Amino acid sequence: MKDRPTVLLLCLLALTTCATPVLARPAEPPLALRIWEGAAPPILVVNTTDDIDDGACNAAHCSLREAINEANEHAGPDTVWFTIPASDPGCDAEGVCTIAPTGSSFSLYDDGTTVDGYTQHGAVPNTNPVGQPINAVLKIVLDGSLLPECCPYGIHVWGSGSVIRGLVIHGFHGGLDIIDASDNRIEGNFVGTDAHGLVALGNRTSGILLTRTMGGPGSSNNWIGGSHPRTRNLISGNGRSGVGIVWGASNRVQGNYIGTDASGAEPLPNGESGLHVEGEPGGHLIGGTGSGEANVIAFNDSEGVLIDGRYGNTVHNSIRRNSIHSNAGKGIWLWEGGNEGLPAPVIQYASANMVTGTACPNCTVEVFSDDQDEGAIYEGSVGANATGEWAFVDPDGLNGPNITATATDSSGNTSEFSQPYAMTGATPTATATATCTASPTPTSTATLPQPTYTPTLGPQTHTATATPTTTPTPTATRGATPRA
Repeated sequence: MKDRPTVLLLCLLALTTCATPVLARPAEPPLALRIWEGAAPPILVVNTTDDIDDGACNAAHCSLREAINEANEHAGPDTVWFTIPASDPGCDAEGVCTIAPTGSSFSLYDDGTTVDGYTQHGAVPNTNPVGQPINAVLKIVLDGSLLPECCPYGIHVWGSGSVIRGLVIHGFHGGLDIIDASDNRIEGNFVGTDAHGLVALGNRTSGILLTRTMGGPGSSNNWIGGSHPRTRNLISGNGRSGVGIVWGASNRVQGNYIGTDASGAEPLPNGESGLHVEGEPGGHLIGGTGSGEANVIAFNDSEGVLIDGRYGNTVHNSIRRNSIHSNAGKGIWLWEGGNEGLPAPVIQYASANMVTGTACPNCTVEVFSDDQDEGAIYEGSVGANATGEWAFVDPDGLNGPNITATATDSSGNTSEFSQPYAMTGATPTATATATCTASPTPTSTATLPQPTYTPTLGPQTHTATATPTTTPTPTATRGATPRA
């Protein structure tokens, strides 16, 4: 452990500081003015855009590389702030400061470290809910364009319990990866775009990848985004999938815009799927049933969400209440046994106020409107009965023009979208009721050999035919996720 301050120094600090002991390590003497026990995490302040590492992070000079190296040396939690002056040659007239590493990307091994780009002057987190433009102002850019194409992801997260927020990450082989690590949060970042979220500058492969080393346990219990507006990531313009999850368990991808620009309405596609999941044990949650948890996954050059069963038993992955639309391939694709190949519902009738059909017995059915064959607008949910019959009623009227549905079983598997059904004008008379049921997301623990993450997927098309029938009327939950 590093030397501790003297008793006199502790007294002086108590008189001159509030909650945080010291903001940076001084150059001389080499005494870290930190209090390890019973105090806030040490704060390392980045004050330059250069990539120089002279072995010390101090008030005279502290690059991001020096700050991360310092955090890695300290076994406890650390916090990295940014106070880069506007006069720095890496900052533009709008105060956007670009850090362009030249030797290697950044690796974070320390547990519990927060790298917070929103501490830079002028940076502001998003406050708008899902369905409205992201109004975040980001001022710290990590640009990997000066690194060789062979080089890996911009930030490697090897430690657990860390937070990466408020950064623009583009120009790297891949944006950010989490390797055999858990309980990390990636929130409020723009991955693959410019600082305004309007131009695709991309990372050459995935924007964010949760993965493992050969034979490793995988990355579990990580959050990409979250339910609060400030946690929303924009993950667009990347060369392959926006988000890839390769092995691991119980990760959450919530509240993000994937494949759109910052408005959530205009295309900025990722080159393959919006989100690609493969490997065991699974049990991931994409979207959710709570306020603000739905993702917008749109305009991607392949599927919206791919559950890939080719490499292990990729199961129990729930895809709930998202706005998925305008992707080149299927909105949801269960490939070669992904999610146990759970069958999609069959819609038998759809009017302006009622949808009826069949699904897996006792499954939760979510109903969507779309102008084609995906699920742009979440309308609500209903439980299928013991024979698989269900009916969804909305007195306020459905959006249409086409209606689709997904099913989620009690193990957390979600199906593909049903074939679309064009709404008609009349509503049949219902004669029975059913009850909504929730679907938990379990966790499994299998480990199989390391897969190769190289999906290349093509567009998919759908056609739909259906015959109107009258089926039971359930108690339904009305949705309110607008098409962004």
